[in-house]
Amino acid sequence: MPNKLSTLKTPRRLLAALIALAAATAQAHTVGDDAIPPQPGWRVGVAAALAAVEADGPVPAARLNGQSNVGDTLSDVRREPLEHATVELAWRFADQAGLHVAVGRHGADPTHIESAWLALRPAADSAWRLGLGRNRVPLGTVITAAGHYDRFLQTPLAKRAAFNGDWIEEGANLAWRGAPGAGPLGLDGLDAGLWRAGTFPGGDGASPAPVLHLQGGPAGLRWDAVAAWLNPDARGSYARPAAGLPGVGHSHGLPDCSGSLRDVVCFDGTVRLLGGSLQWRPAALPDWRFVAAGLHRQEQGDLYGRNGDTRYRGRGWGGWLEAGWTPHAAWELALRSEALNGRNTVVGPGATLIVRDAGLDGESRSWRHALMLGWTPVPGWRLSVEGARESVSGVAQTVLALRLRWALPELLHGH
Repeated sequence: MPNKLSTLKTPRRLLAALIALAAATAQAHTVGDDAIPPQPGWRVGVAAALAAVEADGPVPAARLNGQSNVGDTLSDVRREPLEHATVELAWRFADQAGLHVAVGRHGADPTHIESAWLALRPAADSAWRLGLGRNRVPLGTVITAAGHYDRFLQTPLAKRAAFNGDWIEEGANLAWRGAPGAGPLGLDGLDAGLWRAGTFPGGDGASPAPVLHLQGGPAGLRWDAVAAWLNPDARGSYARPAAGLPGVGHSHGLPDCSGSLRDVVCFDGTVRLLGGSLQWRPAALPDWRFVAAGLHRQEQGDLYGRNGDTRYRGRGWGGWLEAGWTPHAAWELALRSEALNGRNTVVGPGATLIVRDAGLDGESRSWRHALMLGWTPVPGWRLSVEGARESVSGVAQTVLALRLRWALPELLHGH
């Protein structure tokens, strides 16, 4: 007969094991350097998210007014139950070098490479590392993860406005990771990268863009800050279609400004991006997690198309607040509140028509409030229900979703 003490310890040990396995599952959602095994070896991982969504209009909304954007139409998850799927290979073939490759698909969109990243380090215990290839640009844990196998259905409005979704580029990044909270203001991480900036808010003709990311904070309170400088040249966006005409489907590229300007709006100028986030897990409330994040994009330059040639200055800013409660390892209740705003000035020949074509008119204020209840019966599987009320570009609707997320970060592995 088991003694009383061992009986009491068993549930705690089981709970600790479940938490550890859940943490291992979360590794399926890391990218680049952090996804590569720390010791020589390899793994193949898979992940997928399915959703059944009910709403009166498209989810996500077809376009964000008052914000310069690509102008394409994102896949409507009401009609495409496959929210996201990825297959990845992570291989450390030497103490000093490793490789991460991830291929993904969203709904009916074409399959695309999300990561093809070579990571180098002087030694296994070095705080420094250099990465080369294709990857998500470092924006901090909160902003990078938002919308990527997230606990909520939709990418935050502020992130969609700033990057048109995930910001994935080709480039190089020098990273430093120190002892937690050891530096000034708790600084313990730095990323200094130079990226091709070929995707929005950059463009095909953009010069390489420097991006700086800092992170730090004491235990329980983490902060991230990011700044980027871009100089797009002939960045194309699809002009807003006339009423009653279909828009352009989702595209991983930008329209060409070197030929005809029909149905295209182009931008030459400068883009400045600033962002930051906070994560707080209060010691007195270990079951709670609080998040705050914000993004600001400022642009200035020439905005032109078939209907005009103008001088443009624009700003878009927004963010989100999040609170999550985990009363048990298998259950989570979370609330996210978002806001987005924009302000634009366009002057010159054809300004009124260019404003219309670029979608800079109309209601620029948008907001969303979402409540989610998630259940993880076993590590790797997560079922959630979500209800949201949103007003995007002046159109309000209620969004209801039932979602299933599945991840096997080590479907296959070896040494």
